[in-house]
Amino acid sequence: MVQTILIVDADTSQCAELQNMLEAQPYKAICSHSMDNLQSLIDQTQCRVLILDLDTLLVGNRVLRDLKTKNPGLNIIGLSSRAFHPELKEAMAGYIHACVNRPVDPDELNYWVRTILEDVQ
Repeated sequence: MVQTILIVDADTSQCAELQNMLEAQPYKAICSHSMDNLQSLIDQTQCRVLILDLDTLLVGNRVLRDLKTKNPGLNIIGLSSRAFHPELKEAMAGYIHACVNRPVDPDELNYWVRTILEDVQ
């Protein structure tokens, strides 16, 4: 079965690039450019992996805590060009499974997605 991965990135070109990386592997990737319909997408796809661009979205600890509370089986991978996010200290410790640096290394991204999906099966 092909696993669905959700990507939320306000930058459409970055989102398309990530989608292409993931679909080069045995994954189906769905892009969204805002957090507005995220819960609906999670419910529809029953995805286990969510990739969030921490640089282009206004995402705080509370949003991530609520996401994990409503979807305990959801694994969040953050993307960022910054090495440190002091405003997301709680989220980094408890809600984000991994954080991948930009520019994204396709091998690193595939490693994290594969590792997460192997753990949940």
